[in-house]
Amino acid sequence: MITFILGLLIGSIAMFLIYLKQTKEIAAKIISSILEDCVEKIELHEWGTEKIVEFLNNAANKLKNKK
Repeated sequence: MITFILGLLIGSIAMFLIYLKQTKEIAAKIISSILEDCVEKIELHEWGTEKIVEFLNNAANKLKNKK
């Protein structure tokens, strides 16, 4: 009986760790995609430094509001 309970405990810990890894990978892909879009827009418009900072601040605020 103790072996069964330990097996369940180890299995649940393993599943939790796998879940955390997948969540981090998904978040990294989303952030990477957003940054690539930002870089493309900045390169397309050939903005100055002030406009780039404003654009990135607006993008960051939009992401914060989506939480």
